[in-house]
Amino acid sequence: GTAGTIGRILASHDSALARFKQLLKSKTVSEAVIIIAGDCIEGITSQGGNLAAAGRIDLSVTEQVRVYRRIVARIVKDYADTAHRVRVMVVPGNHDEAERRGKTVRSYTDSWALDGAVAVAEAMDLAGYGDRVAWIMPSYDELVVCVDVAGTTVGVAHGHQSRTGQMGKWLAGQAQNRQPIGTADVVISGHYHHLRVEALAATTWIQVPALDGGSTWWRHAGNTEAPPGMISLLVGGGSWRNLELN
Repeated sequence: GTAGTIGRILASHDSALARFKQLLKSKTVSEAVIIIAGDCIEGITSQGGNLAAAGRIDLSVTEQVRVYRRIVARIVKDYADTAHRVRVMVVPGNHDEAERRGKTVRSYTDSWALDGAVAVAEAMDLAGYGDRVAWIMPSYDELVVCVDVAGTTVGVAHGHQSRTGQMGKWLAGQAQNRQPIGTADVVISGHYHHLRVEALAATTWIQVPALDGGSTWWRHAGNTEAPPGMISLLVGGGSWRNLELN
C-alpha cells in the first residue's frame, strides 16, 4: 500500500543522502545525479487497467501523482540544499502511461512520471533552485535520456523496451541505429523489480530494484521476490564503482 511504499522510499533516500553528504565532505564527489527510472505510479492503461478495476490500488491516479510530486520534491530539494549542482534524469515507464488506445500510446512522453517531474521542476524554479537543479527528460515521443557525468556516459531507460530482460540485444540495436544510449558506459533501468548488474561488452547494465511491497500474484505463481531498495554508486572517467543498496 501507499504508506508502506512511502516509508521505504524515504528510508532509502535518507540512507543514500547520508552517504552522499559523507562523500561530499571528503571531496570524493562534485555533484548529485538523481535517476527516476519510471513506473512511478500505477495508472489505468497497463494491463488493461485490471489492477484499478479489481480495487488493488488504494489511491486514484490524481492522488498518486500528487504523492509522487511531493516525494520527488522532497528528494530533489534535500540534494539541492546539500550539493552545489544537482541533475535529475527522468524517463517514463509503461505503468505510468497517461493514455493508450488499444496497444498504441498517444506519445511515449505522455507520462504521469514526466508530468509530475515537470511540475516539481517549475515549482523549484519559482522557489529559487533553478540555478542549481537541471532536469533531463526525453524529447517528444522518446523514452530514454543519456548524459555525460564526470566523463562517464550514463544512459537511462525504463527497460520495458528490451523485452524479457534482453538488454544486450536491445542496446546492440540502439548502437546500430547510432543512438547515444547504445554506446553508453553505464545503462540504468528498472521495470523488472530486482537488482541486476551485468557487463555487456564495454557497457555495464544496472537494473535497479523496486520500492513496492512485492506482488502477491507473482508469489502465488511460484516466483521469487527480491528485496526493495534504491541504489547509489560513483561514476567518473568512463567507469563506475562502489555500488550500494540503500
